[in-house]
Amino acid sequence: MSKFFECQNDPIIKTLYKLFDAHILRIPEERILPCSVLACKKNEAFYAGQLEHYVKNLELKKSDVRESKMANISGKSSSSVNLKIGISCLDSFLKGFGVTAPNIKSAFSDDALLSFSFNNVVRYYIDFARLGNLIGTSQLDNNNPSCNVFLTKSLAYKMLVIDSVIACNEFTITSQSKKNSITKIKASLLENVLSSAEGQLNLKQIDESSVTFIGQKHLSFAFSCIQVNLSDQGEIQCFPPHKGNIKIRNAHSLGGHKDFENTFTHFHIHEKPGQYVLDNLVI
Repeated sequence: MSKFFECQNDPIIKTLYKLFDAHILRIPEERILPCSVLACKKNEAFYAGQLEHYVKNLELKKSDVRESKMANISGKSSSSVNLKIGISCLDSFLKGFGVTAPNIKSAFSDDALLSFSFNNVVRYYIDFARLGNLIGTSQLDNNNPSCNVFLTKSLAYKMLVIDSVIACNEFTITSQSKKNSITKIKASLLENVLSSAEGQLNLKQIDESSVTFIGQKHLSFAFSCIQVNLSDQGEIQCFPPHKGNIKIRNAHSLGGHKDFENTFTHFHIHEKPGQYVLDNLVI
């Protein structure tokens, strides 16, 4: 099952939630991309593949996805957390880059408080209008059994499409004590851990209490999504409005459907900001 971890007091999570309606991934993932599909029921969401596998004759091009730098997130620090929670977060980040680190706790002092910041942050997104152009007069491929997830009313799954992801290839971890004094990080132990990464993740020591992990590729650590309404036959009808933070006005009318709302918002899987683990959908 998917999992949700409430984190509404963390400054990074609050900023992403407020400015971008973003949901945070507990483990950064390369597979979470614009036009990924999620199946949502109640407050749970599951990864269900890519949109082009669901919609008839849909051809996505690289140029459909745009890129923008995110200076307002790069370098912003998270709240400080105790060693147990901090190691759990660090372990999740490392797993995203394919690194397993069972003994990583030994690189930090027992009384350390850890905080994180992300560098070289990029947002990859598809414009709402462009998405409307691509799928506005389309319907799901009824020959694909996977579409039954969204067409079988008894299953009650909503179809969500990810319109943007926030990704980075660098993150910094800083260690301090409860009295705000410096606690040293044993960088040599971390370097030993990264030996299994085969160059995919490197370490740079900033000072005695801070180290930066630098990956070869950007991994998504947050995303926003919209809901797609379907007819009983699988025709794509509209992007319905929700109680999101960002209102999009005068958006493309999805092929002229009368029930399309002129103002709509991102879909919030959960009413509070937090972290998600997106398991694969299994029916």
